[in-house]
Amino acid sequence: MLAWIKKHIEKFAVLNVDKVDPFPNLFNDGEIEYYMIAVYNRIITKNNLNLGYHYKVAGLLEQALYQGFGYDLMQVPFTSSEYEVLQGLRRHIYVFSAAKQYSQVREMSQFINIAGQQSTFGEFRKLADKVFTTYNKNYLKTEYNTAVGQSEMAKQWTLFEDQKESLPMLRYHTQGDARVRDEHAILNGITKPVGDPFWNNCMPKMGWNCRCFVTQHGKYTKETAEVPEIPWGEKDYPKVFKMNPGKDKLIFNPKFHPYFQVAKGDAEFKANNYNLPRL
Repeated sequence: MLAWIKKHIEKFAVLNVDKVDPFPNLFNDGEIEYYMIAVYNRIITKNNLNLGYHYKVAGLLEQALYQGFGYDLMQVPFTSSEYEVLQGLRRHIYVFSAAKQYSQVREMSQFINIAGQQSTFGEFRKLADKVFTTYNKNYLKTEYNTAVGQSEMAKQWTLFEDQKESLPMLRYHTQGDARVRDEHAILNGITKPVGDPFWNNCMPKMGWNCRCFVTQHGKYTKETAEVPEIPWGEKDYPKVFKMNPGKDKLIFNPKFHPYFQVAKGDAEFKANNYNLPRL
């Protein structure tokens, strides 16, 4: 029975991810059932993650990446800076997907035993199902939207770099409505050169579901010079967004994202991308 489950759980890989409606159900009931049984029976563990799940989540986030960037790797000249950035972002997506599954399985596995005794599958399933739903519906939707936004900004960064001789200045903008967060509002209008270190940390997106954007301009005029200098306040922004997606080729900063916080002794496993492909 368990050998049959293991054989079929590896068929999780997306049959045709291009036709998958990403939300609300990336996985069907049968796939979820196989995954639950495999975790409960320790076929899938934090040290033996599932390749099919990995490809399915990474494949979905790769779609988000191409949606934001405007095209995929096949449409970008191999020698271009855009190809380098897009390839780096794609690689990060597969690393992120591995870390996501590692974190998910660790959290689910704690329900195999409760109070020193092994749970029944029904008891385990009830608790583990909440974790699976959180990771693959609630979190995944936000991660998808963030990947779209960050890859869009990464594409823009390549344009900013290409045009910096004639258009050397960048200006930060909010949407200017009631939904703008106070910590984002204080950045509105700040204008600095393309090469200024400010953009290493303050390139949108600056938070979950952030709608800020940046525009490119000519020389530093009197108007832009009058924009007040606002100090960078680390406590006001999620550290996971403290980077520049175009320069760093990241959707999330792995130094701070909770998925990348591994158990003691798993550092080498993490360095090997949890034995999953980086593509």
